[in-house]
Amino acid sequence: MDWIHYYGHECQRTNGIDLLGDSNFCIKLTNDKSVSLQTESGLESADVLWYRRWNRSRSLEAHIPVNEKMLHEDVISLVKSEFDGLTRALFFAMNKQKWDDTPEYIQDYPIKMKQLEVARSVGLLIPKTIVTNNKRDLQVFMQENHIENLIIKPIKNGTAISSTEGTYVTYTSKVSESLSEVPDTFFPSLFQEAVIKEYEIRTFFYMEECHSMAIFSARDEKTSVDFRNYNFEKPNRNVPYKLPDDVEAKIRNLMKSLNLISGSIDILVNKSGDHIFLEVNAVGQFSMVSFPCNYYLERKLARSLILKQEK
Repeated sequence: MDWIHYYGHECQRTNGIDLLGDSNFCIKLTNDKSVSLQTESGLESADVLWYRRWNRSRSLEAHIPVNEKMLHEDVISLVKSEFDGLTRALFFAMNKQKWDDTPEYIQDYPIKMKQLEVARSVGLLIPKTIVTNNKRDLQVFMQENHIENLIIKPIKNGTAISSTEGTYVTYTSKVSESLSEVPDTFFPSLFQEAVIKEYEIRTFFYMEECHSMAIFSARDEKTSVDFRNYNFEKPNRNVPYKLPDDVEAKIRNLMKSLNLISGSIDILVNKSGDHIFLEVNAVGQFSMVSFPCNYYLERKLARSLILKQEK
């Protein structure tokens, strides 16, 4: 936003939670008119719309005046469902041609299994993956694929769960080699072959360009499985990185197939130098790549949005 103002243009930020505050708005649909949106902020008059992170679901709970625990949980579930419907209706009412990138509320966001399948189809290497609810399938999967170690990660998205004792974050985690800690049956979960990495790469992809950063997380026990389990006392070294041309070409094909203009991509480089695709987050962080690598991505994004507004 600072760069947009620097270039002499105006912009406005709207958060999902703003819809529950003082900002009046309405979405109309009648027999004689198509869907129309009216807001106090003038959101419907924007020339270009850029979707990032719309709302934190925990923010909704502050607007639910219910104290009884069981009822409280049911009401929270209802309100979250209604807010999701509200968001989809709001975005549907906006001119689809104005979006810089299509929000997940309008298009079906590609789940990890689809991402991995598309990545494989365009020639990217992927970790061997299984979603199952029982130990027997895991054991057969490991034997058939000659896998020594597994990791487990969320099937959809990671999350943070707050309590009076602190915040619990879902990280990618190792599974015991013998599967001794795994019960015979469990909630369906996503497991992958544990790749022995040399380092990992975070790539911010935008408008056909890859902006990559190497993260030297392998030799730190705290970050060796998931660099997001940050070591704040001794942070990982992060440096600018250039992906091989053929990998970049495959990533462009991947993003085109997934109908994504932008996204943050996670890649592992193994001991043999192979680049292994893990996943893409359409609203992933990019400042954590921009700042250490001096990419000035915020400036590039601002210029791109301004050019689209001027067309």
